[in-house]
Amino acid sequence: MAVAGDVPRHFDVVINGEGYMFMEAGDQLGESGYSPLFVDRQNTQGAYGDAQFDFWLTYSQNDWSLGAFQRYVRTTDQDSKRQFWLGKNANVSRPGQVSISRAAESNTVDSSDTVVCAASSNDKIYFASATKLYSVSGSSGAEADGQTHGVGNAPTARGIAVDGSGDVYLSAGKAESTGIRATADGSENFTSFSATGANSLAFLNNALYGYAKEAGTLYSYATDGTATALHTFRGADGDVHNVEGQIVAFGPRLMLMLTPNAAAPGAPASGFHTELWEYNGVGVSRTLTMPRNFIGWDMEVMNGSLFVSGHFIRHGPGGTNLEYKPAIYVVAGGREVKLWEAYDYEDNIAFAPSLVGWDGKLWFPARDPVTAALAIAGTSSMRLFSYDPETGAISPESNAPFVSGKVFGAANQRYMFHGSVGSATYTLYPHPDGSSEATAEIQTSLFDGDSTLQKHWESVQVEFDDASDGNGGTVNIERQFNSLEDGGYTTIQNDATSGTEYNTNLDAASRELSLVITLNKGTSTRGPVLKAVRLRGSPINPSFRRERYVLNLHSVDGEQMILMRNGQLHPDDGLTQAKALRTAFTSGDDFSVTDEFGTYNAVFEPEGLRLIRTRSQEYVAVVRLRES
Repeated sequence: MAVAGDVPRHFDVVINGEGYMFMEAGDQLGESGYSPLFVDRQNTQGAYGDAQFDFWLTYSQNDWSLGAFQRYVRTTDQDSKRQFWLGKNANVSRPGQVSISRAAESNTVDSSDTVVCAASSNDKIYFASATKLYSVSGSSGAEADGQTHGVGNAPTARGIAVDGSGDVYLSAGKAESTGIRATADGSENFTSFSATGANSLAFLNNALYGYAKEAGTLYSYATDGTATALHTFRGADGDVHNVEGQIVAFGPRLMLMLTPNAAAPGAPASGFHTELWEYNGVGVSRTLTMPRNFIGWDMEVMNGSLFVSGHFIRHGPGGTNLEYKPAIYVVAGGREVKLWEAYDYEDNIAFAPSLVGWDGKLWFPARDPVTAALAIAGTSSMRLFSYDPETGAISPESNAPFVSGKVFGAANQRYMFHGSVGSATYTLYPHPDGSSEATAEIQTSLFDGDSTLQKHWESVQVEFDDASDGNGGTVNIERQFNSLEDGGYTTIQNDATSGTEYNTNLDAASRELSLVITLNKGTSTRGPVLKAVRLRGSPINPSFRRERYVLNLHSVDGEQMILMRNGQLHPDDGLTQAKALRTAFTSGDDFSVTDEFGTYNAVFEPEGLRLIRTRSQEYVAVVRLRES
C-alpha cells in the first residue's frame, strides 16, 4: 500500500492507499484550486443600493407593528419583517416607526396602608386598601382619599364592583360578618348593603352578583341586599367545592372561573383544576375546562371576547420546588386558544398577569425570564405589555414596578391602574403630566440571512427623525452575535447620525446577529423616532480544495510498466490501478489523498471519475475530487 511519504519520492499522488503517476503528455491537463470564497446572495431585495455586489446579504426593517417575541427574522416573510424579539418602553403601534412610550406614574398610598383590589366607572378608578376606599380622577389623574369602608378584614382581590350609577360595593368574603358594604359614587359614608358577603362581585343587567368561596355558591342580590343562591357547586357526594372563583359580566351572561388557589397562585387543590362556567339568567352550566396544570387568575372582556390569564405549574428539579409559567388564553367557540405565554418556567415565582382592556388593547404586566436576563432589561424584570386584537401584536409598552405574584388592574376613559395585593405602591398609565419615558429600546430578532453560513458583517445603518425640541435626543446602536440571551451587547455607535453606516465591533464572524437600538429622550419632550434599520454582510463560504488529476494507467500484464519518480517500475499495471479507482468511487466514503501540496481527505465530485481506454486494459484516468 502506498503512503503519504511516497509523494513525491515514488508517486505523483496517492489516492486511497494507491500510488499514481500523472500523464505528462496529451490534451488532458490536471488542475488544482479551491471552491469560491463567496456565494450569490439569496435575498436580492436591493434595499441597500448594493445590487452590483452579488455576494452581499442585506436586510432592512422599517416596521415593528406586529410585535415582539420573534427569535429569527425570515426575509421572505413580510409579516416576519414587521416583528422583533423584545423591547422596553417602545411604542410600535404606528406602522413604520418606533417612538418612546408614555411614562407611567408610580404612586404610594399611606405608608401604613396597602392596596388590595380595584374597579372603575367611566369617570373614576376606585381601589381599596384594608381600611379605605381611594379613587383616581378621570380628568386629572389625581388620587383622592375616600371613606373608611368598614369591611372588617381587607376586601378580596375580586371583592369590588361598581354599578351603572357609580356606586361602589366591597366585600371580604362570606366568612366576614360585615357582608357587603356600599357607598354612593365613592364619596358618601359606607353603609351595609348585604349580610351575605362574597369573594368576587360583578354588576350585570341592573343587578349585583357575587361568588362566595366558603359556600361554593353563586348569589344574586336584590336592591335591598337580600341574597338569593343561584347555584352551589358540589361533588357527586354532595360536598361543597370551596374553591376560588371570579365572576365577570360577558354580554348578557355572567362568566364564572373556578380555580384552585387562584387568590394565592400556587399548587392546585387535589382533584380540581380551572373551569369556566356560565350563568345565562336561568341556570348555571360548565362551558370549558382549562388545561390541567393551568391555574387561572384573572378574566377580562374586550371586543366581545373573553380573555383568561393564569400560570402553568409543574414540579422543579428534585421535586421539591414548584415552577411557574404565566400565560393568557382567549376563549371563543367553546375552546381556549393560547394568546401568550412566558418564555420559560421560573422557580418559585408564582406570578400571573392581571388583564385590563383599554385603548383598544389588552394590557398585562409580565415578568419574563428572558427579559430578566437581558442587559437591556435593567434591574426590573417587569414590563407592561399590550395585545392588539387587530394585528395580533404583543408589544412591550412601559416599565411595571410590581414584585408580588397577585396583581390586579382597572381602567377608566383616560387612565389604566395596576397594583399588587399587599403593596402600598400602584401604577397609573399614562402619566397624568403627559411625559414620556427617558429611553426606549428595541432588540431585533436574530438575522442570519436565511443561511447557516458564517458571515462577515460589513455595516449597520439606522434612520430616525430627531425630536423637534431640546437637543433632539440621541440614538445608540449595539450588537450581539449568535444569541438573544447570553452575555451583554457590545456598542457599535453611541449618538449615531441618521443614515450613516457604522462598522465598529462588527469585525468578528458569526452566523447570526441581533441589534439593540436605544432611543434617548435627552432634553427633548418626546425623543427621536426610529424609522429604519439596515444591515449588510457577506457570507463566508467554507473553502475547500478541488482537484482534477489526469493519471497514467498504462502497462499490461507486467510489461512496459510506468516508471516512478525514483526510476523504479510501478508495481501495478493499468487494470489494477483502474480497479482501485473504481472501488474508491463506488464506496461513497471519503478517503485520504496526498499530492505535492499536502494530504487531505476527499470525496469524488459528481461524474468525478472517467477512465479513457487507450488500449485494452490501459487507460487515462480523469479524477475530480473535492476536499471533505
